[in-house]
Amino acid sequence: MIIKNQAAQGVYNLNTIKVFPNPANDHITINYGNFASMSGHTLKITNNLGQVVKSLDLGNAVEVKHLMNTSDLASGIYHVKTSIGDKSTTKKLIIQ
Repeated sequence: MIIKNQAAQGVYNLNTIKVFPNPANDHITINYGNFASMSGHTLKITNNLGQVVKSLDLGNAVEVKHLMNTSDLASGIYHVKTSIGDKSTTKKLIIQ
């Protein structure tokens, strides 16, 4: 999925967003790559039932990496959905 950032006059690929380590234990790092300069990031972690178990609205923060505590999540498979504007990408996350 490719979106165009009008302000930067560039083309950005949502696949540059990385979530690691995976599998994880007590934390994950979200690296926004070339999206760090864009505003309007939101992040949601959902369980296999589709219930949101964690969410984060970064708003206009300009961060390349964000550390998120996952020690309160039970072992299992989750989905990390990152949205920027009307575009989004979802990554599978395993918590041990």
